[in-house]
Parts: sequence; C-alpha cells; structure tokens
Amino acid sequence: MDLQFPKHSFLLMGQSNMAGRGNLGDVEKIDNDLCFMYRMMHWIKMEEPINFDSFLDDEFASGVGLSASFADRYAKTYNESIGLIPCAKGGAKLAWWMPGTPLFEQAVLFAKTAMKETELKGILWHQGESDCRLQEDFDAYSERFVTIMTEFRRSIGRPDLPVVIGEISNHISDRWGRLKGYQSINQTLRELADKIPNCRLVACGEFPLKPDGIHFNAQSLRKMGDLYFEAYQALTEK
Repeated sequence: MDLQFPKHSFLLMGQSNMAGRGNLGDVEKIDNDLCFMYRMMHWIKMEEPINFDSFLDDEFASGVGLSASFADRYAKTYNESIGLIPCAKGGAKLAWWMPGTPLFEQAVLFAKTAMKETELKGILWHQGESDCRLQEDFDAYSERFVTIMTEFRRSIGRPDLPVVIGEISNHISDRWGRLKGYQSINQTLRELADKIPNCRLVACGEFPLKPDGIHFNAQSLRKMGDLYFEAYQALTEK
C-alpha cells in the first residue's frame, strides 16, 4: 500500500490482558492491509504481538490480544485504515497510570505524536487484576480511574474521547493470592461505564482463561476484540 499512516487510531491502555497474552498459533493469524500498529513512533503493518511488553520465552509472553480482532472488524466495517498505539503494561496497578507517572506521560506523548498523522478515535482499556489484592486498591479504583481518564482527555485536548473498558475475569485462580477483589472491581467498572461520558463496558468476565489462571486465552481475546468493536460502534453511532 502507499499509505504512510492510518486514517484512524486507537490507544491500548491497561495491563497484560490488554497487551495480550494469548498463545500465538492458537488462533488464525489476522492479515489485513488496512491495519497498522505504532512501533518506535512509526506506523507498520499490524502483526501480533502488537503490545510487545514481555519476553517471548516465559510463561507470560506477549502474544495474541483483543486489539487485533477489534482493528480487523473496524477496517472491514468502515473500509478505513486503522492504527493501534500500544501503551499497556503487564502487572500495572491503576496507581501506575495516575497523572504524572511514566505510563501516563508515555501514553500522552504517543497520543499527541500520533495525532499529528492520524485521527485518534478512542481508548481501549483493560485493567484491574493487579488491584484485587488490597482493599485500599479496589476501594480507590473508581476515584483513580475517573482522575486518569479526565486528565488524560484534557492533556490531549479530547474531553469526549470514547473509551471502551472490559470486565476482568470472574475466575482468577487462587494461585494469585485469592484475588477475590475481582467482584468489587467488576462492579466498579460497570458503574464507571455509566458515570464517565462516552464510555462503554464489555461484559467478558466469564470468558475462558489460560491455564495460568489470570490471562484470557487466545480464543477469548478474539471474541473480546469483536465485543469491544461492537461496544465502540454502539457508543459512537447512538
């Protein structure tokens, strides 16, 4: 193609289930010439792993994520080129995303830089597993999330930028320290989707996980990408 950059773009924010930990090879590869990803502040054709934030030789390798099927559906539905801007970080608590932190400032930088070449259409967010252990974390989740989204939108000059968020799993393994806070996090996410303007929730808490007991498997992530797209479509075409 002679395109140097995509017409539309989306930020990927959150932790490992947004970055993608699905096993490469467990699902069919997505090959779409209209789909791009941001790598070293340059646009290249989309290929998983998109959000490469983990070594390839360990249990939690970067791999299949929900953003690929989201982008594929978007491109096919609107016949427009789409770019994905990976900013998610495995293990990141919500506090790591607060204004002034490296993750927040990097996302602002990437967004502003990409917006010189492409129209930023929204944020895809998935996070919460690392905030399930401590009462103080899931009690503070709502206030922190509102602060992050409000300040992020203000920082890039897009106060109504659409945001799609997804539930964390209802079946997190006891291996992870009996993370029973997932019930509180998911309830808070549902409330946030109603509280924050231009925000929509994807109900994916019952989707199957990998044997590691915390990451959605590749098949689940493909379905989640479709649901994220449908949530975005409903949000923007209402």
